[in-house]
Amino acid sequence: MIYIDGTTLDTLGRKSEYPIFLTLGNIPNLHCNLPDAKVFIGFLPHLTTRDNKLRNSKEFKQKQRDLKHRALKYLLGPLLKEDGIYLAVNGKVEHFTIYLSSIIADMLEAQDICCTYKSYRTRCPCYKCLMPGDQLNNMNIKQDMIDLRNHENMQEAIASHNAENYSIHEYDNFFWNFRIMNIYDAAALDHMHLQEIGLFPYMLDYTRGMLMHQYGKQIISKMDNRLATITRFNNLRILKKGYQQGTKFTGGEMRDVMKIIVFVLDELYTTDNKINN
Repeated sequence: MIYIDGTTLDTLGRKSEYPIFLTLGNIPNLHCNLPDAKVFIGFLPHLTTRDNKLRNSKEFKQKQRDLKHRALKYLLGPLLKEDGIYLAVNGKVEHFTIYLSSIIADMLEAQDICCTYKSYRTRCPCYKCLMPGDQLNNMNIKQDMIDLRNHENMQEAIASHNAENYSIHEYDNFFWNFRIMNIYDAAALDHMHLQEIGLFPYMLDYTRGMLMHQYGKQIISKMDNRLATITRFNNLRILKKGYQQGTKFTGGEMRDVMKIIVFVLDELYTTDNKINN
């Protein structure tokens, strides 16, 4: 199992990299998150430039994808060896056949790995299936109506120069070399991370917008004051300036807000004919 996620390297949040970790899927859940259950492989390289025009160019983005997949090929290439590996288990050497089962990543990293388009305005925005974007919210879709991405149909789309209709870049994906793995199925989202930095901030922004529409800015100031003055607790980070909408929070910071937000909203205002508290 491979885990890829952007990580801030300094306290100011100005320097970030993409480390790659590897672990074994048959390690018991009780031990899978311990330091000795995973190994750091390396950082995923990326190109940078101060030229905004160059950064947004098609050629620069293509070079970025090429660099990432070359790095993945270099780092993960040994997993393609058919002879497997030998590991010492309880003092006895055992032979293991390697199988890359899943790659846990955020949406952007998963789309990079699968070489699919990142925009939600594309024809097929999902990196796992070929469902049109205007049908993703259709609750009447049956399972057998969904066409899934796989190595064969994506290679065929590129070979026939029809990649744009499949929302995939015309690029040979390194993971196509894994014969017993479908990269589009193996790429798994870190759902808890999406909750912390995606769904929950959206819910919080929506709630603050609703409160301000009904009661004005004073209710938001009261809410921020509660966030800043809540009782201190071990390992609980306090937002001294309140919740600054638009600020890029880390998953850990949003997790702390999730722990205390119920107490912040409790009896925030008195019940009236507008809405129950």
